[in-house]
Amino acid sequence: MPEPEEPQRAEEIIKSGERTAIPISEENAQLAAKWGDLLGPAVDVVRAIDYQAHEPANVFNPVVLDKGSKQ
Repeated sequence: MPEPEEPQRAEEIIKSGERTAIPISEENAQLAAKWGDLLGPAVDVVRAIDYQAHEPANVFNPVVLDKGSKQ
């Protein structure tokens, strides 16, 4: 019987941390796995926004450094 997706994702998160020498607790991995469930629908909502009626600059305003700035 296959494992449910959430515990399997949590285990993958822990293993990824081990490969990169970043310790991730089981509790934090489980929270990340649950959070991942919300990410998919959020991306779908953003992708569904109709940008055709707007210029890209009106939707996404890039930050531009001013050459006169001394900072």
